Amino acid sequence: MDVEGAELGILRGMSGVIERVSPILFVEVHDHLANTRSPSKDVAALLIDRGYDVREVDKMKGESGEIGMKPIEKDSSIGQNSVLVASHSA
Repeated sequence: MDVEGAELGILRGMSGVIERVSPILFVEVHDHLANTRSPSKDVAALLIDRGYDVREVDKMKGESGEIGMKPIEKDSSIGQNSVLVASHSA
C-alpha cells in the first residue's frame, strides 16, 4: 500500500477486511506527508494491536539480494520513509 500519507485512515477503514481475512500487508509510510505526529508508529501500533507481526524492510543484504527485516514493537524507532511488512501471527 503506497497512499502518500493516508495509510492510517485506510487501514482503519479496512478494519473489517483485516479482521476477517488477515491479509499480509506491505505498507509504505511517509511521516512527512501525514497529518499526525508519527504515522509510522501509529500504523505499526494499529497492526500490532490486531495481532500482526510487523517488520520494517531494512536493506538489501549482499549479492544474494536477501531483504533485511527489522522486527517492530510499539515503541520501536521507524524510519520516516519506510516499508512495513505485516503478517498475522499464528
